[in-house]
Amino acid sequence: MAVSPPPTGRSETRQRRINSDSPRRASASAVAGRADAWGATCPEPGRSIRNRQSLSLKPSVIGRAAVKMQRWYDGSSRHGLVRTRLNSYVIAESSMIIFRSSHRVLFRYDSPNTASAILGGNIRVTTLDACRNAENASARDAGEGTKTTTSLPGTTSLNARDFARMLGVDPRGIEIRGRNAVVTHGTNAVHRTERLENAFVFCTSALENDLSMKGRFGDGCLRITNAVAFFELIDEALRRKVAPNELAQCVVDDVVYAPRTNNYRDHTNKHCAFIKPYGEQSSFEKESEVRSVWIPQGFNVVPVFLDIPEIHELLELL
Repeated sequence: MAVSPPPTGRSETRQRRINSDSPRRASASAVAGRADAWGATCPEPGRSIRNRQSLSLKPSVIGRAAVKMQRWYDGSSRHGLVRTRLNSYVIAESSMIIFRSSHRVLFRYDSPNTASAILGGNIRVTTLDACRNAENASARDAGEGTKTTTSLPGTTSLNARDFARMLGVDPRGIEIRGRNAVVTHGTNAVHRTERLENAFVFCTSALENDLSMKGRFGDGCLRITNAVAFFELIDEALRRKVAPNELAQCVVDDVVYAPRTNNYRDHTNKHCAFIKPYGEQSSFEKESEVRSVWIPQGFNVVPVFLDIPEIHELLELL
């Protein structure tokens, strides 16, 4: 008679994660069934919204009363489209990590003392608000977690899909009847601004032993040999630290460098937490950043220190 193996302990589970670099995809039902701040657009009435979003429309936008809103819209939306999530890596069906980055080996730059502390398991997880007010001018970004979508230049007659994209809602919730039922005049006709008030953030880079990065953040460069396992260890420790408060799923993704304000056709579909400006004095694009973001569920966050001794198995000091 076959005997089932005993349940796997936490330490054995972690060791398996550390040794594995091939995360499996979760089933569609497992991913789509999770309620979090990265869910589908067009919220139902009364659902809490973690992204604050403001909407400004000129009276000329809507002409004749020919727009039928089939779903309620409160001027807010929840981004991180379900279609994108289903194409992302999830470590396990029980995991709270959504790994969208194209990189599996990452790098972290700090002062030598900070790099040594991280190697010893002392991890500091910062926040978006701290990044907006960072003492290091190279890291400071006052626009963190913001994104503005506008109407098109000139005069434009919108169909249901374009109108929904401009407003950030599900197109299935809109029906437009008749020619020129919805018309915009210029980019100032509609301004929809999203702002993520605050969230936990941990930043890394895809660049190895880069001189420019050392000049910005310090000479201590750590190689993260298994990014998936690395972020899962941080995720577990962070959730224990903030309990009984809850966090949405952790999303790990490559930062896109693009204007934060753009029209609805040309704007990136990235969540506002993963957009940084291109060029300008800051030149953030030189960082090739990959970041993890945790959105708090109804509580204020401040930077925290985590003690994760086993994380040293995933790190190499260069």
